[in-house]
Amino acid sequence: PGIEPGVESAPVSARVIHDTLLDFAGLKSQISLRRLPMNGAAVLGEAMKPFLEYGWQPQVMAVAGHHKAILSGRVEGYDLDADPRESRDLAAGPALPESVRNAVYDYPVPTPGAAAEPASMSAADRQKLASLGYVSGGPKPVIRKDAPRAADMLPTLALLVQASSLFSASRYAEALPVLSKVLAADSQNLAAALQLATSYSMLGRRADADRAFARAQAIAPASDDVTFYRSLHDGRYAMAVGNTPAATAAFERARALRPDTFQNDLDLGVLYLAARRFADARDALDRVTPSSPGYAMALFKRAQVSVLLNEPDAAARIAAARRAADATTRPLIERERLFTRR
Repeated sequence: PGIEPGVESAPVSARVIHDTLLDFAGLKSQISLRRLPMNGAAVLGEAMKPFLEYGWQPQVMAVAGHHKAILSGRVEGYDLDADPRESRDLAAGPALPESVRNAVYDYPVPTPGAAAEPASMSAADRQKLASLGYVSGGPKPVIRKDAPRAADMLPTLALLVQASSLFSASRYAEALPVLSKVLAADSQNLAAALQLATSYSMLGRRADADRAFARAQAIAPASDDVTFYRSLHDGRYAMAVGNTPAATAAFERARALRPDTFQNDLDLGVLYLAARRFADARDALDRVTPSSPGYAMALFKRAQVSVLLNEPDAAARIAAARRAADATTRPLIERERLFTRR
């Protein structure tokens, strides 16, 4: 209400749209289409994906008339009329107008200590924003003054894409040599360091995983991401050797850090059951979703807990476990003495 429709035909920056919306909302804004003419102003753009994913230099662009400046660790400048392929850098000489050069220097970019995203962001919201390039879909990057320029890292970028594809497909053994090449080219790449450590962990190579996690911790000592994945690694190993208290503590630590992305509730429920913490086991097993590969086992364990807690619906839970039984749980259900009384 009270806003006249209209069209601004001059090119404008995404940040100007941002400030215009703030202005419409009655909030503080530096630049707004409602108050300032855009004709002649430098058009600004940003490319933050390499920074958000890999901790490389943020990239900022300014275009005014036929001049273009790019800031990514250093400034590049081009005359778009005379050099449309942007092959001759003018930044070192007087041909690049100071107004265009200053526009990229004045653009707000992430700095050490800056918060990249709200701590309370859910996993679903993180993935939505990651798909748009506003936050990273993986671990938070390490902001480093000597970060490489994305333009200089194109061969490494191809390796990162390959490694990420292999890692997402659980092809951990194939991902290892690719990730090692990435870290040889970019030793402070936290995403690659964590994927390397996790790959070793999933392959059961504990000593290699421990060294790789220590490397990731050295890159980002205060990273919750490192603590989360290291806790999962420690929990899986402790569970495999029968150290219930250590495994339980590790999984609890991981879940406290990332309740939205924690996927080991079945493991945690089994550990609680072994420790006779039946109420905790009930809660953990109830969080296992039907889409989980271990759902049949979760129903079996939940039925056991139901009997031990003397729940009124224990018979129904046993029946549900029987209906969803697979090759692993079917013989376990048939031999379970707790169920013979129901």
